[in-house]
Amino acid sequence: MKRTMTQDFKRSDLLAEMGVNKQDTSDFWLRLDTLIDVCSLTESDKTFADVMSEKWSEFFTEYSFNNTTYNYASKYKLGFIFYFEKKINLLRNDKQLYSMLAGLRTKTTALELGEFTYNELVEQVMKHSSPVVDNQEHYFRKELHYSIRRYFNTKGEEDKVKLSGETVTFLQTYQKEINELITDIEKEITKRNTKGNTTAAAGQPNPPVKQQTVEREKVAVTVSDDFKGNDVLKEFGVKKEDEGYFWLKLDTLIEVLALKNDPRELISLMQESWNIFFSDYEFNREVLYQYIHKYKIGYNLMHNQKLSEIRKIKFFYTMLASAIFKLKIIQNNDYLIQSLRLEIKDEEIKFVRNMDSHYTKELQFFFKRYFMSGQSNFNQTITFDKKYKAFLEKYEENLCILRDCILEEIDNRISQGIENEQTQQSADENAPSSDNSQSMEEQMKKLRERYELILGQKNSEIRDLQDELDHYQISGQDEFMYAAEQYDKAIKDLLYKLNSNTNGYILDQLYCYSEDKTELSDENVKMLIQNMFYTLSGFGISAYATGSVGKEMTVVPDKVGIDYRIYNNAIISGEEKGTQIYSGWKFKNKTIIPPLVDIDKEV
Repeated sequence: MKRTMTQDFKRSDLLAEMGVNKQDTSDFWLRLDTLIDVCSLTESDKTFADVMSEKWSEFFTEYSFNNTTYNYASKYKLGFIFYFEKKINLLRNDKQLYSMLAGLRTKTTALELGEFTYNELVEQVMKHSSPVVDNQEHYFRKELHYSIRRYFNTKGEEDKVKLSGETVTFLQTYQKEINELITDIEKEITKRNTKGNTTAAAGQPNPPVKQQTVEREKVAVTVSDDFKGNDVLKEFGVKKEDEGYFWLKLDTLIEVLALKNDPRELISLMQESWNIFFSDYEFNREVLYQYIHKYKIGYNLMHNQKLSEIRKIKFFYTMLASAIFKLKIIQNNDYLIQSLRLEIKDEEIKFVRNMDSHYTKELQFFFKRYFMSGQSNFNQTITFDKKYKAFLEKYEENLCILRDCILEEIDNRISQGIENEQTQQSADENAPSSDNSQSMEEQMKKLRERYELILGQKNSEIRDLQDELDHYQISGQDEFMYAAEQYDKAIKDLLYKLNSNTNGYILDQLYCYSEDKTELSDENVKMLIQNMFYTLSGFGISAYATGSVGKEMTVVPDKVGIDYRIYNNAIISGEEKGTQIYSGWKFKNKTIIPPLVDIDKEV
């Protein structure tokens, strides 16, 4: 079947095309995605778009089906179209399966709970989905959070959601179909995971994917390229004000244990020592394993006595910067950040000189990481919290040993670097030309494969970022539309009250009086005007400085437009005498129009 889709189509285009109001957005997405679920299970020779069109009225009565709806399905729900065409096994991107499962599980678990908080729903879905999603738990959680926000319009972790009777009935109607899809998708995920493990066990090379497999105490563990350092903070629920101290303790824990002579894996040692460093956070093996093998791999290799596998010397300067930064905190509680670089002992200078730029950059990184300043000013003075020094003093000896080990390794690298370079040059000169040619071809082939892999990864990241951007664009547009609606509502409300029977038909009477269509006594006019100001006060509009009307005052140029206005926009060059002739005006206690002053002119 041939599929066509506009490449620049966005979710917001569908909402705009359908004219969906902000308050109806969540229900719209819930119904539309469920429609796509049901259509994917339909046995038919027709196209997916035709099946959607036929079933549309079963899900929506207030909106009409059009091509924009299919564009949404073909861009954001492609996995369900593959399922409809019985080609789910040909779906190349495994992540689409996890995305499909997240949306389906969100609906069934929400129906099961009926009333829940954001966190409760996440916890229950993860219980139902484990261990099927363990290989992509981070990505699955991300899709799960997105589904909850879309379907139930909630972002806060403790926001309480109670399904309406209409929503419960709707989900119950299609519960059987959704559960059938869940079963089939979980089977497909399990089959792919099993196939991947079998291939690895047989010693066959794995196809290029966006992950790498590493050993963890004889258990294959997937390290995801999607994992980011800040995911650690999210998974542990670290508060913003505690982030710096959390990073300091976590990094110190890893650095101290890296030196320990123990055959067990570093992650196991961390679990054993966790409560000594963190009593308020529960140990999370998977998240910390991801963090170590993506951001702290040097310490893991140090623990396994495999520092020789670190090819780039700059990694040692990063490790050196981390150790010396902590030692400087111990030595002094108040200093210029610049001194971290300048106060290094003389015998260490030679090691830093050739990598000064990178080393300096790393010092800045740790400064921001631990003290959350957001500054890059090397001359900034920082007074450290006493708890930083008290904590690090316990591990000063370990940090000194770590520093010396790193400096020794750097010294060895620098000493061997020239010899290795000369040896390689000599070997290249003496090698036969045919070998060089073959070697070059092999290198080019590897480079092409690496380039294609990286390109595929980056394209996938771009798509993910575009989806996220679309989501925030929709939210922004929704907020703008909501603000515009509230503004219109306020104006209509003001108009209604100014002309209500209760307030004496202020607009009607004043308009007819101004057009000589009716007569009003001075007393009635005054009463109507007073009613008008009373009505305006209910909207936050009020006069101020009324007691100063008619009084003399001194005005200066610097205060014009702030404390007062000048009658007829007269220009003053210095201090002048004047008389306040009108009051000022405020909206919700904020000055909008200052009092009007008439400058006294000498005759």
